[in-house]
Amino acid sequence: WVPDMSVAQFRKLIGQRQAPESSARKEGSAYELHFPFVATHPSGIREVMLRVDSSDYSPNAISILTAGTSGNEYRFTRTLLSSEPRTAEIARLFSTEPAALRAASSASHPAAPPVLSRPAPLSYSSTEASQTEVAISQALHNVDACLGEEVYIFPMSDGTLLVQGLVDSAARRQTIRNALRPFDAVVHVEVFLARELKSGSELYRPPDEMTEQLPQEASSNASATSAELPGATMPLYSQLRQHFLAAGKTSDEAEKQVSVYSNELVTTARQTFLHAWALRRLDHEFSGSRTRQLPITSLAEVEKLRQDHRRWISTLTQHQAEMLEEILPESSARAVQGLARESDTETILRLAQQQNELVRSLFTPSQKPLASDLGLHHLLEVLHRMGA
Repeated sequence: WVPDMSVAQFRKLIGQRQAPESSARKEGSAYELHFPFVATHPSGIREVMLRVDSSDYSPNAISILTAGTSGNEYRFTRTLLSSEPRTAEIARLFSTEPAALRAASSASHPAAPPVLSRPAPLSYSSTEASQTEVAISQALHNVDACLGEEVYIFPMSDGTLLVQGLVDSAARRQTIRNALRPFDAVVHVEVFLARELKSGSELYRPPDEMTEQLPQEASSNASATSAELPGATMPLYSQLRQHFLAAGKTSDEAEKQVSVYSNELVTTARQTFLHAWALRRLDHEFSGSRTRQLPITSLAEVEKLRQDHRRWISTLTQHQAEMLEEILPESSARAVQGLARESDTETILRLAQQQNELVRSLFTPSQKPLASDLGLHHLLEVLHRMGA
């Protein structure tokens, strides 16, 4: 039998001491709580002391001091604190079923563990955000796990947090696990690879699904931007090629520049959309109703996440606008200078979706080419409304 630092059992102990006095004092990073017993207590105990950590009040030590001239101190000190999953074996070990009934049950069904209820995920609308959830969001943000990957923080019915998701490589999964390592004691992590899923039922639905869909991964595939796919043409292929030829490039160099230019624009447009999507997702995860109880420091951390996405959106749209202005007449660039910048996250996301679709329709091969002049002007308008 290994003694445990149980506050519940300590309360039972002091409940029989027959004395009202008690005292407390702070020693370094801990509080000492002293509870003397009545002088003639039949247990022979003179006093008991509970030592708790001052930061979270977790018990560190329990001392029992005996009465008499040769009084002794029996001290139980916590040497390790860890969280372990509630397995069938642990559930059986701490079962409240009577021993005789448990023995009879084990004899007839030796391998049958007790039924364990699994915590269920809760929606954002039915829960409040915690400081830990904010810190985990920051950790995921630091490794870009908020940009289009199916990685979510789930508030669970037992009060814990679950980070669950699907990624495309073992290396990426390890990166996310490393980012969450400081939270091992308070969060459960389930990050899967596609080949590990049997039916997909292992993944929970997002806590608050957004109606806006992420662009398919194929949209970032560089090969899709080639202007030479059979039966398909890039609407701006001729205009881009002529632009690079006029800049002094050879025919072969111009072909390569068309590919590099279009690939960069498609990738940048996709990144812009992902930052807008992540910005809108923060509004769902940390809405006003969920953050009412958060301290100012946590609210400031959430705002830092929002501002980081806004800065990226501004930087990426500015880069796109500068690339477009290389191939547009100066009058087109001047025509959009006075457009108001949008700040509402829902509007920004809608515009980001438009710019992503416009870039793909103009700078990737298409069976139904878009009118290039109108499309370019519209794209430039959208970018300036987003902050370019």
